[in-house]
Amino acid sequence: MGSELGVTAASTPQPAYTPVSIWWTCWAGTWTVIVASGVAYLIAHRNTPPLLLRGLGLSLSAVVMLHVYWASVQFGTMIGTIMPGDAEYWIMGTYLPCGIALFHASNSRFYHVAKLQKGYIIRSSGGNDLSSTSRGKLGAVDRFHRLAYTTKIPVFVTVASLVQVFLTILMWLISRKWHRTWGIPGTEVHGTEMQQKSAMGRGWEWWPGVLGQTLGSSSSSRDSIFTKRALECVLARNPAPLQDFSAHRDFSGENIAFLTRVAEWKSSLPHAVWDSRILDYGDLTDLIREQFHRALCIYTTFISNRHAQVPINISSQDRKELENVFERPAGLLFGDGRPANPAVPFDSPGYGPTPSASPIASIKAESGSLFADNGQVQYWGEIPQTFNATVFDRAEESIKDLVLTNTWPKFVRSCGIAAEVALLAES
Repeated sequence: MGSELGVTAASTPQPAYTPVSIWWTCWAGTWTVIVASGVAYLIAHRNTPPLLLRGLGLSLSAVVMLHVYWASVQFGTMIGTIMPGDAEYWIMGTYLPCGIALFHASNSRFYHVAKLQKGYIIRSSGGNDLSSTSRGKLGAVDRFHRLAYTTKIPVFVTVASLVQVFLTILMWLISRKWHRTWGIPGTEVHGTEMQQKSAMGRGWEWWPGVLGQTLGSSSSSRDSIFTKRALECVLARNPAPLQDFSAHRDFSGENIAFLTRVAEWKSSLPHAVWDSRILDYGDLTDLIREQFHRALCIYTTFISNRHAQVPINISSQDRKELENVFERPAGLLFGDGRPANPAVPFDSPGYGPTPSASPIASIKAESGSLFADNGQVQYWGEIPQTFNATVFDRAEESIKDLVLTNTWPKFVRSCGIAAEVALLAES
């Protein structure tokens, strides 16, 4: 138990009716009723298509297991001093890691089903190709590999949970912290009842529970629709719906536009231009100048406080670094511009469609070209030595993180479950 439940050497063996413990106990009881009602509703509607797709068995098992762990901890704030000394050990060593394992298994199953939707198949192809004759000749390992993915997941979870429970029981048996009659000598605790209970809440015996939590929390969430990988997949394959959503519903269209423009600019860069082994660029000078002009247009459209109508929100340090590269050439090519107010960019005097000299006109893809010439004057000045293919990398990562935490979750939730399945299948 230790200090997490308020048990110290000076505690008394009686319930703690403090405002904090009363609040958490009441909240745990209320939330338990809410969760139980939700579980009952899902079970009653288990035959609806969305729930059949999601699979209730693993999902509800994970919810119940984790809720029992959470409720036990909340009630423990009141009755921690009168609970058995090893109660918290068993709660942390069984409910929590097993609940996390079930939660990951549920998400993995849903992701697999979502990927199968791409090919309009529901079952693993391996399970249908075996005849009764061939099955009899297969070993246990081959049989397991040929099982459907949705069957393998419960097997993995069961094995992992059994290993976790076995290690928890083993640590309990070999330590004399919770019993004095057997175990490794020197592992017992001494003192008053409260001193012993306080010492039972920590020690090397807890490593199975800690390991289970670490493996569960460190398991990569790359299969989740809410990860950067899924966002990058949409930006690369079909950014139009996200662009439309960000512009009309999230009012952050400049972020998606910046990410797509930078991606297009990077994809147009010839690798030979940035090869440090080339000492004499020769004819490549004009190509580098063209790439710099395109990058300059991106800077003046999305980053510059003097030229961008709605500058993107990046750190002052990243903005300063880009200003050192592009601000002077931007002033030479597009003029001094006007400082933008980041709080109310649309409220500036004269705000409106820019003339043909606007860099926006240059950031257009036409006939397979990234940018249309559109009669614009090319920048022929000196190119800064700090200009390279990674000049936008830090700003790009900053905006990706911003979109990932703000716009992307709203976009995914607005798509509904069918679109979410499609996004998962594509990523």
